[in-house]
Amino acid sequence: MRRIVCLGTLSVVFVLMFAAPAWAQELVVNKEDNPDPVEVGDLLLYTIVVENAGNETATDVVLGDALPVNTTFVSATPSAGIVCIVPSPGTRGGIVTCNLGNLEPDEVGTVEILVRPTAEAGEVGFVTNTVTIAGTNTTPAVATELTQVIPNDEEN
Repeated sequence: MRRIVCLGTLSVVFVLMFAAPAWAQELVVNKEDNPDPVEVGDLLLYTIVVENAGNETATDVVLGDALPVNTTFVSATPSAGIVCIVPSPGTRGGIVTCNLGNLEPDEVGTVEILVRPTAEAGEVGFVTNTVTIAGTNTTPAVATELTQVIPNDEEN
């Protein structure tokens, strides 16, 4: 933007240069678990919400979630327009990969992942689950959820 101010015969020129904001495409991810704590063998739901908090379209957005090895995969439910590749039900751990495509500014995509904590020796305690999202020309974003796993009273 240029601004010219004339003061009689004296002209002063102000030149302002603006750089593109660093947050042009800013991916934000939030991950929640329910319930916490969870009993061994009960269903544990991870809800993952991805948002483009920037002011430009985030392109080729991909979500990757390496499920804890001390869980078995049950299902994944993405919001409309999201395509996921998932492990077979009953698989221990596994990776859920979802293509969110392009996210417009303030657009949100959601994926719900259902697992069951297992209870082999030494596995009661906590499960840690981390999701990573990335897109073309964006900084990857990460969210981690720590869930307490307690013994199932019916199995004792």
